[in-house]
Formats: sequence, C-alpha cells, structure tokens
Amino acid sequence: MPLNALVYCRVSTKEQVSNLSLATQLDACRDYCRRNGLQVMEVFEERGESAKTADRTQLHRLLRVCADRKAEVDYVVVYKVDRFSRNVGDYHMLRGGLRTLGIELRSATEHLEDDAPGRFLEGMLALVAQFDNDVRSERALNGMKAAVARGRWPHQPPVGYTKPRTGAGASLVADSDRAPLVRLAFEMYATGHRSQAAVRRHVNALGLTTRRGNAVSAQTFRNMLGNPIYKGRIVEPRWAIDVEGDFDPLVDEALWDAVQHVLTRKGPKSPPHLLDHPDFPLRRFVRCAHHDLPVTGSFSRGRNGRFGYYRCRRSGCVSLPKERMEEAFVELLCRASPRVEYVRLFREVILDVWRTRRQDAGAAEAALHKRLQDLERRRGQVVDAYLDRVISEEACRAKQAELDADIAAVRIELHQAQDDQLDVDALLGFAERLLSKPAALWTDLHPKARIHLQRLVFPTGLTHDGESFGTAETSVVFDILGAGAPEVSKMVGDTGFEPVTSTV
Repeated sequence: MPLNALVYCRVSTKEQVSNLSLATQLDACRDYCRRNGLQVMEVFEERGESAKTADRTQLHRLLRVCADRKAEVDYVVVYKVDRFSRNVGDYHMLRGGLRTLGIELRSATEHLEDDAPGRFLEGMLALVAQFDNDVRSERALNGMKAAVARGRWPHQPPVGYTKPRTGAGASLVADSDRAPLVRLAFEMYATGHRSQAAVRRHVNALGLTTRRGNAVSAQTFRNMLGNPIYKGRIVEPRWAIDVEGDFDPLVDEALWDAVQHVLTRKGPKSPPHLLDHPDFPLRRFVRCAHHDLPVTGSFSRGRNGRFGYYRCRRSGCVSLPKERMEEAFVELLCRASPRVEYVRLFREVILDVWRTRRQDAGAAEAALHKRLQDLERRRGQVVDAYLDRVISEEACRAKQAELDADIAAVRIELHQAQDDQLDVDALLGFAERLLSKPAALWTDLHPKARIHLQRLVFPTGLTHDGESFGTAETSVVFDILGAGAPEVSKMVGDTGFEPVTSTV
C-alpha cells in the first residue's frame, strides 16, 4: 500500500509567482515523492506570502487537511525548510503539530530523516533560515533608518502627499487634489469650533480620500491631525529621530501647533498596554508551574524606590523579584551551554563538509553555465534556419518558445545556486558564540533580541514553581552538543550540509 504525501510550495513575492519558481519547487517535490514511493494526494501553492509567520492561507488549508484526514496522510513534503517557515518558534510549533498527528515533514532538497544527523541538520536549517531572514530584515531596517536620518520618507505617502515620479529630489510631493483639503481640515479644526467628526465629514464630502480612494476614517483623520509630517518634520520615536524632511510642508508650524493645542485640551491619553515589556523579557515566556498561566511583570513602588517583580496572574501564587528570576535564568543558560571542545569540533566538521559541498556546487554551476550557452547557441541556430528558409515561421516560433522555457529554467537554477553562497564563516562565528556562551549573549542583547534568543534555546518556554525552573526542553542543537559524548562527525547526513538562503 503506497504512502501518501501532501506537497507544500511557497514564494513570497509577486515576481516569483509570475516566473518559474513555483514550478521548480513543485517539480522537485514531485520527483522526491516519486523516488521515495510516495503518492501525492494534494498540492498547496502559497503565492506571494512570507514565511516569517504561520498566518498563511494555503498553510492553514494544509493543516486542516492534515487534521481531518490524518489517517490517510503520512508525509508533508516541502522544497526546503525555509519554504515552510523562516521563524524558529513557528517551525517547531508546526513540526510538533504534524508529529502529534502522526505526520512527518520531509524536504525535497535537504536531509530531514528521523535520526540524530537528520534532527541536528533540521535544527540548524531552521536556525539558518531565521538567521538569514533576520539579517535581511536588519539590513532593510538599517537602510530605512539611514534614509529617515537624512530627512527622506521611506514609507507609503500619507494622505495629501504622493511619491515623485522619479527617485531624484524630494521623497514626497504635495498631491494636487488632496493637499488643499488637508490644509482646510487643519484650518477648520484649529479654530476649536468644530469637532473632529464634523471637520472630517466636511472634507470627505469635498473629496478627501485615502490612497486607495476610500473615505478617510475617524482613526486615520485623528492620526493625520497629530502627524508632524504635515509641518515638514519626520519624527520616529522608536529610533530617536526628529529631523526636517526633504519635502515641503502642507501646513505651517503655527497652524500645526494650534491643532495640537485643540487635540490635547482634555489631556494626553494613556499609552497602550504592551504584551512584551522591555524591562521584563521573561514575561509570558515563563509559566507558573502551579496554574499553567504565563507570568506577568510589573514594578511596585516602595519606600526606597521602584522594585520589579514577576508574578503569577493568580493572587497569592508565584511572586519573585525581577533580579532573582533573571539571575536564575542566566544560570540555567550557563548549564545548557555545550562544552567548548564540542562546539569547536562542530565548527570544523561543518566547515569541512561545507567546503566539499561548495566544490560540488561549483562544478554544478559550471555545468549550468555550459548548458545555458548551448541553449542560447541552439536558439541562434533556429533563427538562422528561419532566415535561410530551412524552416517555417511557425516552426521557428514553436522551437524558440521551447528553448526560451529551457533557458529560463536554467537561469533560475543558476540564480538559486548563486544565492546559496552564504558567508559561512560569519554564520558559524555567530553560531559558535550562541552555542558556547548563550548566557553572556543574552545579558548583552537589547530587550527584544533577548526574547528571540530565549525562545531559540527553549522553544517551548519554561515553568517556575516559585523556587526553581522546571525541566526545560532545549533546542535540538543544544540537546545534541550537550549530550556528553557526541561523535560530531556523524551529525551531518550523507547528503551533506546544504546552504540555505532564499529570495524572501
């Protein structure tokens, strides 16, 4: 009786939807199923959705099929781990969910067998996918910060502005239709004689709309009145940036200040409650062992100042000083650290395998270049044959279309082969620091990064009973390297260490 498989393919941009990337993934997955005797039940194609989160249309459909037909489904086959998820926490959650249904995940291009080498490589691939995604995000964010610091607006234009037709000059220009209505809104509201609702209805009736052509909502209108961009300044509190924009203001500073005075007559509103608090990185990550509830964190004021506490949400249960719980967590990270010699051996093994794989990849890339040259030569011969009247125009067009499809497929393979060239030294340097000194790294990181790191080491979180942490489930990489007697040379499967990047 044949085993059944569901195939999941994903691209993250509209451009990838229109080229052959999905077809390439699907062909590789079908070939994998054919070679391993798996019968494809259904194919799920995610068109233009990112793997940064698990909130994806086709992924939800696949999971529903897995739950409803778990007795029939044996495997889920993906092209690469990073096509399934680029977030370590989501990956382990999805992987664990499939396993509880008795369904295994397989990669068409990576070794994900259910053995020690396979589990180790799977953990590393998930880590590398998130690392690559985080690096890309940081580069984009740094570029955006640099642009804002120079007074350029990198986001979608707010109501009343539009993007210039060329990249040169100002980053925003006044929208000839909407800018006068924005000025009118500021002038009417600054008098203090009309409510926001009345002014909004008036300018909407005159034709003020959003970029998509919808009437301006109450929230958008309120944000517009309080946005300093209309007086020509870009203010980004999260980056501590307050600069003069490279574009012309729609209202003068005096008018903008008058509007702010009217807006704040009833006093400032309270800031929104934050789920992740920078002063309490273990909040929601640690759960009370008695009630299975996530602990919260807050400050209490005493005679000698403010004191931070982590508390169970149930009154009278776990309550620990912030310093005490975080010191205990650092000690736990120290105990989870693998021995230094294992980490160094791991680095050398991976580097050795990587060099071998890159040699093979270089040979494959050279073969692809040769094949591309041959296809382009053959295409030229077809044109020559038509010009010499050896073949008809119809035959020429048909053969050209066939060769063009082959040329496009080879170029995609070349692009992917060139994308798969990671800076492995930098990657392993980061991995070595993470594996050997997670406690020191956690202490040095900024609050948001701490939360990512602790979930990387303990993917399912921790429990605390008021005295100590419960038994922790650590990441598969820490499990293997901390096992006490690992033969690191066996951590890499026969297929080797596959480089992982993508065009997300």
